[in-house]
Amino acid sequence: MKDVQKKKKLLRERTYKKSNELINAKGRTTLLCLKLFAIGMQNIRLDEHNHVVAKIYSSELKLLFDTKGGSFYTHIAEACEKSSSRSTLFDWSILTKDSENEYLRYVQVITDATFEDGVLTIRYNDLLTDILYGIKNDYTLLSLSETMMFKSIYSLRLYELLKSAYTKDESFNKTNDTRIYDFHVLDLKFRLGILVANEKKVREELKKENPDYQMIQQYVDETNQSKWSDFRIFNRDVIKKSLKEINQKGDYNIEYEGKKGEKRKVVMLRFFVTPKTELTDVEDADIDVKGIPQVVKDNIIEELYIEMRDDFKLHEVRQLCEDANYDKDNIIKTYEIYKETDSVVVPIAWMRAALRDQYEKPIKKKKEKKEKKADFEQNTYDYEQLEMDLLKN
Repeated sequence: MKDVQKKKKLLRERTYKKSNELINAKGRTTLLCLKLFAIGMQNIRLDEHNHVVAKIYSSELKLLFDTKGGSFYTHIAEACEKSSSRSTLFDWSILTKDSENEYLRYVQVITDATFEDGVLTIRYNDLLTDILYGIKNDYTLLSLSETMMFKSIYSLRLYELLKSAYTKDESFNKTNDTRIYDFHVLDLKFRLGILVANEKKVREELKKENPDYQMIQQYVDETNQSKWSDFRIFNRDVIKKSLKEINQKGDYNIEYEGKKGEKRKVVMLRFFVTPKTELTDVEDADIDVKGIPQVVKDNIIEELYIEMRDDFKLHEVRQLCEDANYDKDNIIKTYEIYKETDSVVVPIAWMRAALRDQYEKPIKKKKEKKEKKADFEQNTYDYEQLEMDLLKN
């Protein structure tokens, strides 16, 4: 068990380079595609025909996706088969400039994928080789653990966009201060893959420095791309939910505000991006009543969640941290006792009781005759009863 957790942690601690051109490209993809891309970047190479290829072994998939059932592999196999009725790896397409004619067109990122004998092999489009393999400049360094923790495609895409922008600024200005980035609402929807530009005139307009968004909005209306057309719903279901997840799991704390245009409609979103490491400074630290900076608490929660995610949800790990005043060693010690204890009915209740009452390692009861009440062994608990007592409170 410990070896598996250690290997999972080592895998998730890896980083990968992702071209800023690929990050900022307008297009549509799936969360599975982006996660497999991140894993595949650990094993990417050029084959004998100079095709960019990534090989991913099922043992790594099992650890990184934290799955135990066989249905996951069926899902991976199905994603390797082209289909018009369900999402596949071939759905990932981006707007890129044609090298000969200088116009934008949609390019399929993945051209071939197979899952055989426990190995997932992905081949990428030859037109994108320069932004996929051997990247030395204009890239963003991303964390595999962060990518794997995101549960929403929009959270991950927005995080990549803002981290790319901040990293690019960082190369010119080394200070880790708050920076501001503006996105037109329509432009952001194209980048997130909510909207697609199938007409050449719209694609050409999008590549301009100052696009005619009125014309683009007319195209969106005419093509009935109505998903999240109401800004209030888009704001509630995409922006707010994405930023909540990003602030919880990413390297940055992000706030935003809307900028209104004609008819008092929100047309622009302004994001304020601050590295979490900046919050550890004495002047700016968000200190709670227990004297622990918020960024330190976030890091402890993340580390413990990676260690305990087989048994506990993220909100449960956060609750345990609060109970233990973020004493990481104490929580890990108690978690080890939990794994050695049989017949735990409600794991979170058991852990909270164990932290509260400072359980010791379980001691096997002897089968001899009962001893006098005075001759008891200290710190021997009826765990199930204590657990039930906690639930009643």
